[in-house]
Amino acid sequence: MLEKELKYTISSKEIVDRIVADFDQLCPVVMQASYYDTKEYLLRDNKIAFRIRKEGEKSVATMKIGGSAEAGFHKREEINIDASGMALDSPDLTPFLENATFAATGLSPKGLKLFAFMKTDFIRRCAEISYGGSHFEMAIDIGKVMAGDRYEEIMEMELELLEGAEDSMVAFGEIQKEKYGLVMENKTKYSRGMNLYLT
Repeated sequence: MLEKELKYTISSKEIVDRIVADFDQLCPVVMQASYYDTKEYLLRDNKIAFRIRKEGEKSVATMKIGGSAEAGFHKREEINIDASGMALDSPDLTPFLENATFAATGLSPKGLKLFAFMKTDFIRRCAEISYGGSHFEMAIDIGKVMAGDRYEEIMEMELELLEGAEDSMVAFGEIQKEKYGLVMENKTKYSRGMNLYLT
């Protein structure tokens, strides 16, 4: 499916507390993920981000392909599958061949030796929001992105469209941006972790 998501940086924990207080329907979930690539960065070079993430009691493997980010608005192909039986040391991407976009890259899962080069560990407070005829998920993420012994703090808000027109989600986001002094963010957790790993 095509993921459509707005991403914002939150300036302080005090602002986080204000948002959480104002949206008391937000429910916390622990998120812990490992992101993978080959030593030759074949996934990165094909504009693919792949992770396995523990989301509360669930384990989900996610592949994101291509896409764009402009003024904090991210659009990309996203495929999610159950990862409960997937090896964490060197996961097999064969199940993703059912997706035409991944299959079109020509990458052979059998020849890919993957390793985890970065991790994320954060608490997500999320709820589904209806606004202006659209339905989307609102999430507040607080934690860290890590690569080796280096890390950066995660303190951000995301809005992901579930149903309806993106204009309504954008309008809702603009209200929150002005109210809480949020900053539009084009960098993903993946891109931040890759930068930490490479520098």
